[in-house]
Amino acid sequence: MSGGGQSAAWCLRYQYLRTIEALMSAVEEPSHGVVAVHVEGLPREGEWSSDGIDYELTDADQCVLLAV
Repeated sequence: MSGGGQSAAWCLRYQYLRTIEALMSAVEEPSHGVVAVHVEGLPREGEWSSDGIDYELTDADQCVLLAV
């Protein structure tokens, strides 16, 4: 794997681990109301685009509780 390819692979691995960490934290604290993790976010219209989102945590009404 080239230097750029290896760097991209490490970034994806880091992103995956951070997403899993956020999900595990949310499960450990059910009072926060997180029911789903959306990798790269839900498709949205308006103020922000899911293109810049690695993952988001949402509640049962799909209200975003955390977007990273």
